[in-house]
Amino acid sequence: MSAMTTCLEDRGQTVVAHGGKVGIETLSDEDGQTLPGVSELADEAWGECSALVPEQAYISDDRDLEYDRMLDTVECLAHEGYPLSAPPSREAWVSGSVQYSPYAELTETEDGGSWAVETDEVLRLLEVCPASSQKLILLDSTDAG
Repeated sequence: MSAMTTCLEDRGQTVVAHGGKVGIETLSDEDGQTLPGVSELADEAWGECSALVPEQAYISDDRDLEYDRMLDTVECLAHEGYPLSAPPSREAWVSGSVQYSPYAELTETEDGGSWAVETDEVLRLLEVCPASSQKLILLDSTDAG
């Protein structure tokens, strides 16, 4: 059990963990509506625990390790039905002479318009295929449908 999980549970929260990430499960009524005050308590617990427990950084200064993580993401996305263009060579990527992000590849459109993949699908894929840490995409609901 992680320190963050322990901290949140000590504050009465129900913790869910998936893919190395921790979240708080909020209680809902029969209609699926979050019970009054539950979100506020969850936010408060999260804030307290975030201040107390250092974040376990996935980011590494080891560019070779980051390249391997990026390749894992590319392979996972292909398995999920999204084959991408071939990533750059290890040497080019590690040296920094080439920029490449699997999720940037996935979401870019040729005309620079809305994302090529719907936001909900990108969120699902991020759960299944964690992003390598060098480039993390920011999700903005105004960007895509």
